[in-house]
Amino acid sequence: MSDPAVVPPAVTDLTLLALASLVLVCAHALRAARWSLLFPDGSLVPRFSYLLGLSAGYLVNTFVPLRLGELLRIAVVSQRSGHRLALVGATVVVERITDLVAVAAIFAAIALLGGAGAPGWGGPAALIGLAAAGVALALAIPRVMRVRRLLWSLAGLFNTRISLGLADLFWVFSELIASRVVLRLPYLAMSAVMWAAYILSYNLFAAAIGLGSVNATVAILSDPMGSQIDSFGGGGLEGRGLWLAMNYVIYTAGPLAVIQAIGLLLDRRGARRLLEVIRHAGRTGEIGPAGRDRFMTPDVYNRFLSDLFRGADPLATRFWREALGDCVMHRFFNGGSDAITALVEVDERLAIRKFAIGPAGEKLRAQADWLRAHEGGPLPLVRVAGARQSGDVQCYDMPFVVPANDFFDVIHTRDHAHSAALLRQVIDGIEAFHAAHPGPPAEDRVIEAYLDAKARANAQTILAFVRTEIRGESLEINGRRFDLARFETLTDRGWLRAQIRSRRTAVIHGDLTIENIIIAPQEDAGLYVIDPNPDNIFNTPLIDWAKLMQSLHLGYETLNRGLDCTLDGAGAIRVHATRSHAYSRLHDTLVEEFTTRHGPETLRELYFHEIVNYLRLTTYKIRQDRLRGLGFFACTMMILDEYLERWDTN
Repeated sequence: MSDPAVVPPAVTDLTLLALASLVLVCAHALRAARWSLLFPDGSLVPRFSYLLGLSAGYLVNTFVPLRLGELLRIAVVSQRSGHRLALVGATVVVERITDLVAVAAIFAAIALLGGAGAPGWGGPAALIGLAAAGVALALAIPRVMRVRRLLWSLAGLFNTRISLGLADLFWVFSELIASRVVLRLPYLAMSAVMWAAYILSYNLFAAAIGLGSVNATVAILSDPMGSQIDSFGGGGLEGRGLWLAMNYVIYTAGPLAVIQAIGLLLDRRGARRLLEVIRHAGRTGEIGPAGRDRFMTPDVYNRFLSDLFRGADPLATRFWREALGDCVMHRFFNGGSDAITALVEVDERLAIRKFAIGPAGEKLRAQADWLRAHEGGPLPLVRVAGARQSGDVQCYDMPFVVPANDFFDVIHTRDHAHSAALLRQVIDGIEAFHAAHPGPPAEDRVIEAYLDAKARANAQTILAFVRTEIRGESLEINGRRFDLARFETLTDRGWLRAQIRSRRTAVIHGDLTIENIIIAPQEDAGLYVIDPNPDNIFNTPLIDWAKLMQSLHLGYETLNRGLDCTLDGAGAIRVHATRSHAYSRLHDTLVEEFTTRHGPETLRELYFHEIVNYLRLTTYKIRQDRLRGLGFFACTMMILDEYLERWDTN
């Protein structure tokens, strides 16, 4: 007790004690109502469930230190409401932070009024500091990567399920603070009425046992981490301390026990279900609100938490934080660029969302602009359903068409005649598109700039990388010996310039690979094309043909989905690059169509542009992963060797 000079009477005023207990129950009911305001809109949990959990927690806190009753409170409400543990836990943390401010204000008022038992100013200052630290942590979680990594390392002390559950709690806690729900009028008004009820109850209790109200209030509120019975009994359960503790138990625990009894009568299965919740305390739960409702499945949400707190992929981290404000996340699509492509739900309609940042974001903006500019032309294009920009973030949506399959799947599930007809339809469309958007003949400086940026610079980067991985100037790829001197041909400006004869330019798609062709039978054209790349410096129509060749020559889509590459100690590369029979037949169809339309000499130039495409791909794969980079280098080396052997240009 704060004032040991006060000697309690031998008897207790039972009427005042009963009234104090009744007002205390009312205060708890108000707290439960206030607590419910922290849960998402649409939460249809009866408020008695919150009161039941609250009373269970308070009952334990009466006898057990360290606020362990809060864990029971969280478990009870999670079990009765269906909310996941992390969400309930986050609301408890937020509620307790606001209580720190309220208790600091109460202590400050007592200090101002003075009198026996009044605390000093250190207590209120410490409470405000602790609350400020909690708010600062919440605001730092979405903004500071180091904070998230620190929290993740702490969560990593436990198993994966518990780690993800703690990350879930941290994230929801930060969202609740950021939402400023505790600063809204309903929460503030409920807090004021609730604390008024608590203070009235404390005064009635003090009067019932003959203590000053300041003494009772300070004793009840001054040691939040100790058991309340120890705090009120002065740390001893003999004589006066025992008498005070017994009165305090009657005052607090009696009504709480009654509430618990009522709750168990209303739900006799509650105890059994509660034990089940505690046993599976590491679960992340079903789809729930406060962040979780933006993810269609638990696996996607868990990936979000892992990406966000580990910070291993900055693009993924930015996507999770900045691309999901208006949608529900369903799944990711495989991609080979610096952009993220995902299936999302916006206003109850599915869409494919593309997201990128920085230079890749600028490319994405150019992509959306290009698609809008050429909608309705001879080449069927995907429609841009919505685009937005914020800082260095670029994002746009495309309709999700059902049924629709990428051309790769159709090629490998339908007969060759069907696939060949679709390929010819694409070729007819792109040829008509080129004819409808001709450009002036390219000047030498444009061609040279293209070769320097897209061929020579990339070849130099690849050579520098390869020489850090192998010894000597030759290497083995799938059992064949190759000299790096042949690859160095790609750094020779004179040789590079001699490979290009056609100066023709046009508006081009720039990334007409098989994976960017979507077959959609219900569309007027039966298909559409996605993901243009307008930034090519030298906009020769041969690049669009070369992109089709890139797919069909070695089976790019298969390579991109999972290239198996190994490097042994002797510098031998083994890469599994088996093209499917369906691709092989379509490759022959492509060569036949091109030769018929443009002649055999231009066919050589088409294969050269395919090599340039692979140079660009390989440098990107090197940045992604060392072995993938080596695998794509091996592919580039093989098609270069084939080119040199076939046309004898070196």
